[in-house]
Amino acid sequence: MSFQGKALRTWATLLGLFASASLVSAGATTVRVNVNGSVDLNSDTAAAPVVSVTNTDNTGFSADVQLRGLHMQPVKTRGGEFVQLGWPDASLTGDVGQPAIPVVRRIFVVPQGADVSFETTLSTPARLDLAEAGFTMPVIPVQAPVEKLPGALENAPFNLNPQAYTDNAFPARRVEITKLGIVRERQLYLLEVRPIQYDAANNSLTIWNDVTVNVTFKGGTAPPPAVTAMPFMDRIVLNPNLLGEMRSRGSGNYVIIVASAYESDIAPFAAAKEAQGYNVITHVVAPGTSATTIKSYIESLWGTADSPDYILLVGDTDKIPYWTGGGDGSPATDLPYCCMDGGSDWYPDIALGRFSVRSSSELAAIIDKTLLVEDGPLPDPSYTAKAAFMASVDNYQISEGTHNYVISNHMDPNGIISDKLYQVTYGATTQDVKNSFNDGRIYGVYSGHGGEYSWADGPPFSQSDVRSLTNAGTYPIVWSFACVTGSYQLTECFVETWVRQANKGAVAMWGSSVNSYWTEDDVLERRLFDVIYWDGIRELGPFWDATRMVYLGEMGSGSTTRRYFEMYNLMGDPSLYVPLPGGGSDMAVFPFSDMEAEGQAGGPFTPESKTYSIENHTDAPMTYQVSADVNWLSIDHPAGTIPANGSADVVVSINNNANLLGNGSYEGVISFVNQTTHDGDCTRGAILTVGVPTMIYSWNMDTDPGWTTQGQWAWGHPTGGGGEYGSHDPSNGFTGSNVYGYNLNGDYANNMPEYHLTTDAIDCSDLTHVSLRFYRWLGVEQPTFDHAYIRVSTDGSNWNTVWENSSEVADSSWSQKEVDISDIADNQPTVYIRWTMGTTDSSWRFCGWNIDDVEIWGLEPGVPPCPEDLDGDGVVGQTDLGILLSAYGNNADGDIDGDGDTDQADLGILLSHYGESCLMP
Repeated sequence: MSFQGKALRTWATLLGLFASASLVSAGATTVRVNVNGSVDLNSDTAAAPVVSVTNTDNTGFSADVQLRGLHMQPVKTRGGEFVQLGWPDASLTGDVGQPAIPVVRRIFVVPQGADVSFETTLSTPARLDLAEAGFTMPVIPVQAPVEKLPGALENAPFNLNPQAYTDNAFPARRVEITKLGIVRERQLYLLEVRPIQYDAANNSLTIWNDVTVNVTFKGGTAPPPAVTAMPFMDRIVLNPNLLGEMRSRGSGNYVIIVASAYESDIAPFAAAKEAQGYNVITHVVAPGTSATTIKSYIESLWGTADSPDYILLVGDTDKIPYWTGGGDGSPATDLPYCCMDGGSDWYPDIALGRFSVRSSSELAAIIDKTLLVEDGPLPDPSYTAKAAFMASVDNYQISEGTHNYVISNHMDPNGIISDKLYQVTYGATTQDVKNSFNDGRIYGVYSGHGGEYSWADGPPFSQSDVRSLTNAGTYPIVWSFACVTGSYQLTECFVETWVRQANKGAVAMWGSSVNSYWTEDDVLERRLFDVIYWDGIRELGPFWDATRMVYLGEMGSGSTTRRYFEMYNLMGDPSLYVPLPGGGSDMAVFPFSDMEAEGQAGGPFTPESKTYSIENHTDAPMTYQVSADVNWLSIDHPAGTIPANGSADVVVSINNNANLLGNGSYEGVISFVNQTTHDGDCTRGAILTVGVPTMIYSWNMDTDPGWTTQGQWAWGHPTGGGGEYGSHDPSNGFTGSNVYGYNLNGDYANNMPEYHLTTDAIDCSDLTHVSLRFYRWLGVEQPTFDHAYIRVSTDGSNWNTVWENSSEVADSSWSQKEVDISDIADNQPTVYIRWTMGTTDSSWRFCGWNIDDVEIWGLEPGVPPCPEDLDGDGVVGQTDLGILLSAYGNNADGDIDGDGDTDQADLGILLSHYGESCLMP
């Protein structure tokens, strides 16, 4: 099976998750080739190759690929030890079982019918003997895709083709070009540049630092003017000058293919699309009409003034048939409806979606949700700046890692608040998922195991859970990167449940009709949000088609890529525009985040204020008012008038009343009101934490704490030794020269039992929110083989594990770690902390634990500056007296002197301050 598009990043993670496999950084090396062909070896991180294009015109172009380093890293698998080659986001060439060699791929445009030729200019090559570089093992072979099924990864066979490892020049050619297909009358080709060649017979590499490709076109015709280019292609191809005219958003021909049963029901939606600026064509399909007949109608429009830019299918597969795809696994798919090049074409020409309904009421529900999101007004515009990400338990390093990439690169920079509903890392539950969607989220992104009727883990979520949602007016766009959740050939699959619900559920959703794969889903999710935010494409159909083309450019055009084009089908309006944060309301308030501050009882609090910007999105003046429902907040410029299309800043500050609050968490609501139209009225939360943990105990390791040691645990000066695998030990502490470490002179031993470093007893009797902080330099193989732990005890005999290595750790620098031990240590007079090295297996030794600057943090009891003010209104008065008398002799609600009772002493204190103000000057 050809699998030319394997992406390196997630594939590397998969290798590390194979049973009996370990991805390590032992001896990890970056190769850099100089202009004269000499080679430098170092431990720097390789950068991705730089691709530049020049001399672009109708007769061709020149592409120059400059290598910025090749990273080499040893990998241990059930098939043996290998070296992995790559750079950031590298694509890999080779069939399954052949050596995995990184390549550079890009798509380019060719005039239709043109002859294509190319010439290659190479820099001086460099030859690298892998053994001389410290790698006696061969290059890792390409592995087959792994389905997202329980146990699939652990039981996946290791693929190696012995014949491929007798080749002395793989790949043989430095450059390949492949004819892909036609997209909206634009002929596309794939350029693959291969600056690395592997001599498997001698285990050596030949590396070209610079590869220039001159591509020439001869003949050919320009695309017909009736068919404009898709609006994203200029961001994808190397030579966008040949694309011609591209249509703009919110325009073009919108073809509705509707089952006759829903002809009258779809009319209001068609009218709404006309009002939005589209030229709508409605085609009614009689019962029993075949998919081929429907496609023939669409093809009859192609190339005319009515050439579709969007297609919406209205009706489930009982009325609008699906196709059987030609990719691996033959997915159920709608893709052929939008492929206009005939034959086995699988490159989309038209943005396509489906309202997959089986009744008029279900159609009315999806129409109502769609038009609300498209046209507004949104009842809670703030939901457009919130997202939910759900990650599997199985192989969570992949699913969480992919989500974290999207959040850090796209959600956070764009002011979108993300819920990380990760079952492993954060203990998320099904109820957490419900709560998140009920609170309103514009995106819902799931990656993990799925079934035809549910998400199986991360956390589990069923059709009944969807039906129990209460998110009226805040409808998300949902992606289900999982197996078979989009099996729309069934009466109602999981995806269809989401979109069919009235006043709840999703406005649009994607799910796969067959099993999905770990690596491929990872690439697809990353590229999807790259397209939305880096390329700025926000219509569902166009950005999905753009994502598929970017995926094609990275992964190649094999049968697995075709499977991925076919198996994810959009259930929703392909022209739906993802609303910008603020939702297009008359008034928008930025940022969308709450005001959060903290400090010790009595203040000060940090931050002391937060500025909100109120924007008027109308062509007329707008009046506003801002208020808070708690007395510890003050508002600067709480009311005013904002000119047309103008803005005003409002500062919300913590005032002196906050200084009277005792330890605890206090919440308030800040209300922003558009007094002119009330379109965009919204709130922000205010959260004040009084009493925060501080450092209670510390050991900087400049002197020996005298803790209990076993095995090779010792206090002293690390020597920078070890590093058979992973990194070596440090040569100093994070501060000062000394640390506690396991074997200060090198790696830990093989076949080792558990050995412990244990602190003396630590008194936490008056502390809450207790945590352990320390600086760590740790090397340990993945837990299939070797182990490292942190444990806590209150008696020195019974131990609770609070941390263990869930994967390989190969620290090469100091980093501070914090471990929450409050469940065990809060209010305990004796607390012991233990770092454990071991057990270990019989191979691959790492440097082990190195520990410096250990601290215990906790929250000490706090007393508010005015304890007599029981109701917190700033005055000791009648209400406070009433609270005390109600609690007198019964409970501690009126306890002022801190003895745990409400009694005569407390009454005397209150009366002595009666009538006084508690406000600070």
